[in-house]
Amino acid sequence: MSASCFLNKKKYKELRVAVNIDPQRNELVIDMIRRSSSRRKLPAALDFKACASLDQITEFRPDILVSHENESLKHYLNNGGDVCAWLHIMSSGVDGLVSSYGDMLHSKGVRVSNVKGIHGVAMREYVITMMLYFEKDMQRWMKQKEDGVWSRGRLSSLYGKTLLIYGAGSIGQAVAEAASFFGCYVIGVSRTAEKKEFFDEMVKPESLIDAVGSADYVLISAPKTSKTYGAFGCQVIDCMKPEAVLVNISRGGVVNENYLLSCVESGRIRGAALDVFQEEPLPRHAHHWSIPNLIITPHVAGAFESGMELGVDCFLDNLAALMSSGSLITEVSLINGY
Repeated sequence: MSASCFLNKKKYKELRVAVNIDPQRNELVIDMIRRSSSRRKLPAALDFKACASLDQITEFRPDILVSHENESLKHYLNNGGDVCAWLHIMSSGVDGLVSSYGDMLHSKGVRVSNVKGIHGVAMREYVITMMLYFEKDMQRWMKQKEDGVWSRGRLSSLYGKTLLIYGAGSIGQAVAEAASFFGCYVIGVSRTAEKKEFFDEMVKPESLIDAVGSADYVLISAPKTSKTYGAFGCQVIDCMKPEAVLVNISRGGVVNENYLLSCVESGRIRGAALDVFQEEPLPRHAHHWSIPNLIITPHVAGAFESGMELGVDCFLDNLAALMSSGSLITEVSLINGY
């Protein structure tokens, strides 16, 4: 069914919704959607199917596919036949999907949405945790405990520190709000440099080299696109202060990872906290593991116990908007990539 036919279905009599998260959680997600949609009293009748393979998806022929970027989805999009009218991705990052299938989805009129905004709560806690780890010298106290040493020292504070946030979207704004609470001066970098709440200053990407030199902490929270890929190259990293710490919760390709590691290892900058990497999972033999002042987490910054519930709510918010106005609240631009 084409997207236009889907959007013109009279009163949305019945919509086929395939759920392709993973075999262990598909039925759970369907139950969550059913319960939440019942409370909302949406006018559409939703026919659900748990689908964990290409055959199951194609046999069901869904109007809507709720999915992760998994192998079943890739097989479905590579199949070459009819595809759903609306694809809702239960994650905020869609760079891999857009780069591989954006042209095809656009040509077939498939509308794509994501769960942009739901990870702000977890990610701001992650970022503030990493900043406090360095600010309160947690590595020192853990080492002293291990050695049985009682040695006091002066601690610094986030108050008065400067945080530069590359990517002032929903996640960047959530972090800016929290950092402002701690008394940080917050600089945002965005395409338009439009003034936003909780940011003391906004600059365009062209001014990144100038702005990064004043930051004690640098957060990368922008989506990976053709315009942000490699944004933190050698020249930008070289402009960071020796006392600065870089935190990356975006994608590995936005930063020159090897050069960043060399700067952390040599002491050129104070440290880094990386939740995303050029290669994931990070290989056991990777040099990253042995570098002091480098915190490694396995792409978990946005994960929290209420994540799936908020993802379901986001899907139903989009469905309600689609039925009332034909719009999708978190629609992804297949041209811009986010």
